[in-house]
Amino acid sequence: MHSLYSKEIIKVEFNQHIKDFSEESLKIQKVRAEKGENNIVDYYIWNSEKPTNLNPKLVWVEGVKLIGGFKSFMDADPQLIADYQQVEEKRWISSLHRKYPIHINHQVLNTLISHLK
Repeated sequence: MHSLYSKEIIKVEFNQHIKDFSEESLKIQKVRAEKGENNIVDYYIWNSEKPTNLNPKLVWVEGVKLIGGFKSFMDADPQLIADYQQVEEKRWISSLHRKYPIHINHQVLNTLISHLK
């Protein structure tokens, strides 16, 4: 994501870019697109070939690449389950540590170490 400072710069640049157009002629869209779904987004974000219908003076694109793209719930389900299982395991281990605190008898430990040498 952009910092507040860079968002302000983008806002000023965008306002300068559109000052010659009326609000009625502007079309603002929020788009979530994977590579290959939108040729204008592909051109600006993934440096693909320039679309023939593109007028750079009339288009403003701001975005970020998301690693892994977008997935349906069914596609993401195994990863979600694995992540949830990890969270629950950490909670369980933490509860075990609270319920059964670990106490080390250093005298016995030192005796064991001396016998192993």
